[in-house]
Amino acid sequence: MSSKPEPGCGRGVFTVLFREWIIENKGIDFYNEFKASLPDDLADFLENVDRAGWYPAKKSYALHQRLYKKLGEDISEKIIKANIKKSLTGFLRGLASFVSPLTLAKRASSFWKRMYSSGRVETDQISRSEFNVTVYDWKQEKFGCRVIEIWLEEMIKLTGTKKYTLKKVSCVYEGDEYCRWNIKLT
Repeated sequence: MSSKPEPGCGRGVFTVLFREWIIENKGIDFYNEFKASLPDDLADFLENVDRAGWYPAKKSYALHQRLYKKLGEDISEKIIKANIKKSLTGFLRGLASFVSPLTLAKRASSFWKRMYSSGRVETDQISRSEFNVTVYDWKQEKFGCRVIEIWLEEMIKLTGTKKYTLKKVSCVYEGDEYCRWNIKLT
């Protein structure tokens, strides 16, 4: 794919981690069977994706949906959490334990720009213990909302925060202009 991605693209690292999860948790035989069940374009994408490349997010979501049909929807959370943990290791994981959830959420904007070709994330502080995280201009698949929500939960946990509420208060799939999550630290 070109160096300047089209809108609606994400980095290949997400699909690489997805492929690694399948192999590590279900084995190479299951992986090969799953890959053989895919249309040629998705099988090629799964096998040859480049971590740093840009690809339509809908392709990645299509792979997830096909796997969840095979293994059940509840496996999605396990895969997403495992991939987040793999992505944040060493120095980044240690650094996250020294900052507040709000500080980490404010960094979400720079992370988003490195990982997605369109859309944007904003964090708005409401009070010392409450803030909103809003995703604008990103409507690829409803499944993406759950990915973002799990990502927010894992980021909060990385800071050592144990008591919090995370509630989705707006969603583009319900007619809103953006997706927004409200986080309250208790």
